[in-house]
Amino acid sequence: MTYVARLLTFLSAGLALSAVLALVWFDRAHNGDIRTNHLIVAMAVGAGVLVPQSLYHRDRLRLIRRSAMVEGERDRFAAMDPLTGLHTRGVLRKQLRRQAERCVMSSEPLALLVLHIDHFRQINKDYGHHTGDLALIGIGRCIRESARTTDIVARYGDAEFACLLPATDEDAAVGIAERLRQAIPGTQITEAGGQRLTVTVSVGVAAVTGRAAVDPADLFLRADRALLLAKANGNDRVVCARLPAPLYRNAQRDIAPPESPIDV
Repeated sequence: MTYVARLLTFLSAGLALSAVLALVWFDRAHNGDIRTNHLIVAMAVGAGVLVPQSLYHRDRLRLIRRSAMVEGERDRFAAMDPLTGLHTRGVLRKQLRRQAERCVMSSEPLALLVLHIDHFRQINKDYGHHTGDLALIGIGRCIRESARTTDIVARYGDAEFACLLPATDEDAAVGIAERLRQAIPGTQITEAGGQRLTVTVSVGVAAVTGRAAVDPADLFLRADRALLLAKANGNDRVVCARLPAPLYRNAQRDIAPPESPIDV
């Protein structure tokens, strides 16, 4: 309940009590004692003032709580991809900034995985968008179930996912990415005709040590470039951004880019 609502409730109670006391005092002053019927009238007057105000503030409090619940649900759905149930691009952007700051303060490493479903356009073309959606749902579930409680998993593009790994160095991140790459083909995806599809992913990995200033936009760009290199080298593989930068120049983006690079 807001401060104003509490204040009005206390004022209403004070007015009701004042009315009762005034009538009782008046009756005692003029009659020498308090008559039962006068006391009943005084209590009725007090109740007549207090009860409507109490009901009004009760309904107002319910409305405030309901509005807060609706707003909370709206925020929750805005932060969640409706198809996969993962975090959205906006959440990823905020968490990337937050974890980069935490990385510097704690001197802990930070890693980022960027994953793309191989030949996703062809899946949609050959089997339909419903099958493509099933692939997104299944792979999203596999990534979420494989992630640790501290990891942040998001869908940030049409067929692209990201997994932010706090307190994870480069070698550990590559190991996690490789386990994911091996696990995802086991995801059961059945198209409308009953045929089971095997889907693979390419993964780009980048990490920072936390011993110096961390640029979250650069971290994402390095992971994205590593993903491009994985795609250029035949898909279904993990590439880490520790490779020399010139190697990225031969990587052509054969996947639909997101609306823009992650702005952080």
